[in-house]
Amino acid sequence: MEELGTFFQRLASLGFNPTWQGPNGTGSSVSTQSGYQNSTGSATLIGTPVVQGTGANFVLLDVTNEATVSAFLGLSATAIPASTTGQIASDGRVQNIDASFGFSVGDPVYAGLTPGSLTNVKPDTTQPGWTSGMFVIFIGVVVQNQFSPSNQDIQIFKQIIGQL
Repeated sequence: MEELGTFFQRLASLGFNPTWQGPNGTGSSVSTQSGYQNSTGSATLIGTPVVQGTGANFVLLDVTNEATVSAFLGLSATAIPASTTGQIASDGRVQNIDASFGFSVGDPVYAGLTPGSLTNVKPDTTQPGWTSGMFVIFIGVVVQNQFSPSNQDIQIFKQIIGQL
């Protein structure tokens, strides 16, 4: 049986390097991203939950509107100025979320009451502003950034939990 080191040397000679991480890091931080134009009328922060608008446009996720909930795309992977195109992450990890969210590592993240917002409190009718008919959408979990431990990421595990 061939030794593991010899096996990897042969693979490296073919152009494969199992230790190379690439510019985006390891697989844990890779996300599926697509380009969409911001048609919200204002800039979006990294981590803003958005939905498919008309064509290749996106608008803010609104938990009161069934049509937008079913068109949920993911989170903005970058800050996207109004009327410009930017990347939307549908899975994987959104890196370096804005500190203004006030989350801690390990917090669950849900779509918030205000369109395009996030919350770390599970929505239910006992929470202020949440009423029957609104949708509960689990976005993911706040994790520590693997390259800069002082930054936070959101690991996306999007799931429409249901309607209140």
